[in-house]
Order: sequence, then structure tokens, then C-alpha cells
Amino acid sequence: MVDGLAILASESSWYFKQLADAAGSLGVRVKRLGFPELTLSSFTEEDPSGFSTPDCESVIVRTMPLGSLEQVIFRMDVLRAWENSGVRVFNSPLCLETSIDKLLSLEHFSRHSVPIPRTCVCQTAEQAFDAFEKLGQDVVVKPIFGGEGRGIIRVSDLDMAHRVFQALERTQSVIYCQEFLNNVQKDIRILFVGDQSYSIQRQNGASWKSNASFGGSGTTYQPTSQELDMAFAAKKSVGGQIVGVDILLDSSGRYSVLEVNAVPGWKLLQKVTGVDIAKEIIQLVTRHG
Repeated sequence: MVDGLAILASESSWYFKQLADAAGSLGVRVKRLGFPELTLSSFTEEDPSGFSTPDCESVIVRTMPLGSLEQVIFRMDVLRAWENSGVRVFNSPLCLETSIDKLLSLEHFSRHSVPIPRTCVCQTAEQAFDAFEKLGQDVVVKPIFGGEGRGIIRVSDLDMAHRVFQALERTQSVIYCQEFLNNVQKDIRILFVGDQSYSIQRQNGASWKSNASFGGSGTTYQPTSQELDMAFAAKKSVGGQIVGVDILLDSSGRYSVLEVNAVPGWKLLQKVTGVDIAKEIIQLVTRHG
């Protein structure tokens, strides 16, 4: 077996098992790393390196749990130190940082002409309420750092808007308001593994959230060249190799890219398409070796 691959994942992760099984079938030996392995050794005269480095050539990041701002920064610092030492990290720390930070993602999207929903980001309840009015009194409020639909709420009531915005102001949160897109005609997930793409169209009759974790389902989908170009531009804007791009098309014919997920799930996509995504990922990573 070929050595040299580690997967940063929780012990019970379905994705870790998928990747480990795929690696085994390809003759690649893997080991699992947990977040305790992201450690700082010592910046001393005896040990000037500071960061402990995993004994591997490549690391696949399959988890990025919630944490404080300091914890998030620390994790990125360690991954960047690994990368600087010659370990290949998929996706890169820069890609992870950009994708995790929704505001930074929007800035990257705008510079690459990627269409996005109307969005207002502010620091006071008064500013947020003005944004609520400007965006049609129907918005999605999101934490700047987050994923998998965590902490996202829809606000379409004046009293609720006051309560939500005042609560966020009291906790010194940045208030990220994005227009709620009604009458969605298409909800598309395009997963990239390198330059190869796999697509599904998602739906959820019970919720406006189409994530599989909220009960969403999917069907096979062949994206148009316009949709593929849009998704590729979003992927390129964050510099990712293994990313999921979420695109909505509303009834007016307007496209919006919601996000690029740098730790993308593929359970639903694999079920719908029948493609062994884990095997494709292992092949991509080992090709880079």
C-alpha cells in the first residue's frame, strides 16, 4: 500500500469511512486526524519549528466544526503551517478561510462577476432594520461563520425582525441579511472534484432549506453551459479543488450563487448519480502527488 494520506475528520464520520474504503481499494493507506492533532508544540530554542506536522504528504479536510473566532483562526494557522512545510491540504487554508467567511466569499464572488442575492451586512439593529425594509421585508439572516444550514433563519415579520436584530446587536454579532428568494425554479448543487463536475437538482416540499440534513431530496441534472460557467467562476474565486457550489434560479430568470462549500457533502449527490465520489477524490489527491 502507498502511504502518505491523512483525513481530518471525526471518528464517526460517514465521509471518513467512504474515503478510507476508497483509498483501500486503490492501495492507498490513510490515517484519521482529529482536531486534537492540530496542536502547537513549542517555539523554543530546542524546538524552533513550533507546529507539529503530520507524517503524511497530503491531508483532506472533512470537518470544520463550530468554534470561537480564536479557535477558527488557530485551526487555519495550523493548516497553513502544514501547507508551508510541504503538506498538500485539500482544500487549501485560503480556500477554507474564504468559504467559511460568507462576507469574504461575497467579495470574491463580486470580483469574479459571480451573481449573488442582494445582501446587506451591518453592525447595528437600526441598520439591519433599514436593510430589512430595503430587501422587501423578507430576508434570510445568517452567521458570517457557519455551514450546513446552522444558525440560518428566515425573517419576514416586522416584530420578529426587531427582536432578532436587537438580540444580535446585544451579542455584538455582525448582522448578515440576504434577500429571501421566492418562487425558486431551480435549486442546483454542482460538486467539483478538480475540473470534473457532478450535478443534481434539489427540492424539499417541507422546508425552504434544501440541504439533505433538512430532508431535501434530489434528482439527476444536466446543467447548462451558463450554469457550469457560473459555478466554475465561483469555484475559481475561492481557489478550491473539492467544492460544492449552490445556485438558485428564480421565476424572473435571475441566477444567484448562494455559496461555495469547501467541505462539501456528497451523500445525496452520490445516491442520485451513483458516482463513487470518494474514489474520485482519492484519485485527485494522489494524482497531485
